[in-house]
Amino acid sequence: MALALVLGSGVAFAHPLQFESDITEDGIINFCNPEQLRPALFEDAISNWNSYAADNSLPRIVDVTDNAKAFCELRADAQGGDSATYFARVVFAVHPDDLDISTRFNDLSLAQKGATLRHELGHAVGLAHNHLCSESVMAPLRYCIDNGTPRRATVGPHDVADRDDYWNAATSIYPIHDKCWTNFY
Repeated sequence: MALALVLGSGVAFAHPLQFESDITEDGIINFCNPEQLRPALFEDAISNWNSYAADNSLPRIVDVTDNAKAFCELRADAQGGDSATYFARVVFAVHPDDLDISTRFNDLSLAQKGATLRHELGHAVGLAHNHLCSESVMAPLRYCIDNGTPRRATVGPHDVADRDDYWNAATSIYPIHDKCWTNFY
């Protein structure tokens, strides 16, 4: 299910996730990468997002790959072959949530691989797509290509504003404390 997005005065706002997501309990996203898929790119993307949480604001992404006892909330996974319709995507309907990387990901330039991982981590922190290619890593790559505008490669000011509105504003909706889990099998 997609994230909701409202445009008003040219500004996009993140809205409540319409699905169960593990990240919404405490604002700490425990990421694991047991297959060691692109570890340097993930490290850089996580660092880029966390650089805006230096003041201990939420959310924060923590790589728990090397901690066998840690609870993994978002798992990198190799899924989708050459016929996949995506380069990478976050799937929230499984436990842990999956960040799937297709073999089509290999067709991207190094800069776009990093931007794509930042984009998917943006979904993991609750951000929706927008159409602000030069201001946000959350614009879909295909949209930016089709409109002749390069997609921003790093977390942008618009992404930070949405993240802060979503998690740290006086009227923020996350984290949800003491959430009742409904997606265990």
